[in-house]
Amino acid sequence: MREQPFAGLILIGGASTRFGADKAHALFHGEPLLTRAVRRALLLCPTVAVVAPDPERYRSLVPAGTVLLSDEGVTPTPLAGLTAGLAWCPTAAAFLWACDMPFSQDHALAAGLSSALGDADAAAPWWRGHPEPLCALYKTSCLTAARILAANGAGPRALLQHVRTHFFDYAAAFPNDTQARPLQDADTPEALRAFSAVE
Repeated sequence: MREQPFAGLILIGGASTRFGADKAHALFHGEPLLTRAVRRALLLCPTVAVVAPDPERYRSLVPAGTVLLSDEGVTPTPLAGLTAGLAWCPTAAAFLWACDMPFSQDHALAAGLSSALGDADAAAPWWRGHPEPLCALYKTSCLTAARILAANGAGPRALLQHVRTHFFDYAAAFPNDTQARPLQDADTPEALRAFSAVE
């Protein structure tokens, strides 16, 4: 697949309460989840940034030259992270991928979202009646709305409702993937081990 003309944003957020440790450092086939996410994102995007409340703590996990960004706002939230990423973004749009979704940097899904974007502000997968905002594509035109919503404590799903969004029907595009593997996150160590067993 050809490199996408969009930047990539890897989002690290949350307290990892259910996981019990910082998920960015958790090993998946011997590789930290963050290292894997950045490596796979660079296969799709010309430039990649990591967004986190304390990004410098992750410098040792990413290649030299990887951009490290702090969340915008007082309270770190996924939407605050996306806002920081869009404010930095050097391209017309950026893929947002959560660090704890080990299969999200998927070539076919990225191509589908790129095609679905069109004249909309965002494109997001739609699966089992819900969008997945943490594995989606956002134009920089979302920035103003993202800042306003983040300041009011809203999440990224609220942004998808607020801006023009084209939804990509995952089940229709990939009928054989009944688990929507790129959209699954590792909330617990057990979930991560289960993912390791199927790759």
